Amino acid sequence: MHSKTIAIIGGSGHVGLPLGLKFAEKNFNVLCIDKNIKINTLLNKGILPYEEEGALKILKKTLKNNKIKFTDNYIEVKKQSI
Repeated sequence: MHSKTIAIIGGSGHVGLPLGLKFAEKNFNVLCIDKNIKINTLLNKGILPYEEEGALKILKKTLKNNKIKFTDNYIEVKKQSI
């Protein structure tokens, strides 16, 4: 059985981040692709760059469980076997 995997373009923004977190919380493997390297770095460290109610707890849990990743590299999509 294949794991559920999804890629979100613009995944570190105000719309993509909550969407990605919800998918990750539902046990999808989520790859968030965004050109903002600084925000991607913060998110991968478990730091929210802006306020999003309830997001920090989900972010930390999904990062710990390797369910979400933030990158600017579109090549990562091929690695995710989407």
